[in-house]
Amino acid sequence: MPTYLYMNWINLNNTIFVLPLVYIAYNLPTAIWVLMGSIDGLSRELDEAAAIDGAGRLRTLFEILLPLCKPALGAAALFAFVGAWNEFVAGSVLVDNPALRPVQVAIYQNIGYFGRDWGPLLASSALAVLPIILVFLFFGRLLISGLTAGATKG
Repeated sequence: MPTYLYMNWINLNNTIFVLPLVYIAYNLPTAIWVLMGSIDGLSRELDEAAAIDGAGRLRTLFEILLPLCKPALGAAALFAFVGAWNEFVAGSVLVDNPALRPVQVAIYQNIGYFGRDWGPLLASSALAVLPIILVFLFFGRLLISGLTAGATKG
């Protein structure tokens, strides 16, 4: 309810920007939590060695630290993708325009007051699950390595 009221107050309901903003706000804490474990596991000596070699802070970040955090970045991206893909409430409340509806809300439209239209309902459900399956087939090992990389310290 507060999200709806705030988005209505700034006139973002039924726009193309509302759902990406809400998905970022909902999934950012989880991504930060996953990345913190990996970044805390990096040695402080890497920063100091890069500074001694003359690298600036941005170069240290992009050329040393982020490549070491690649599995955690992949795991955080997977969590954010799955969280945004499976979000139903925000898509059904904040968007009324049929062209802007997410997949899950469009699937729900196949359930009517007098029954279900099983053919389109099952076909659209199968197509909605397909991207999640493909993402985990290609990036599943990245998820496991990213979650276990930040699990140990020291």
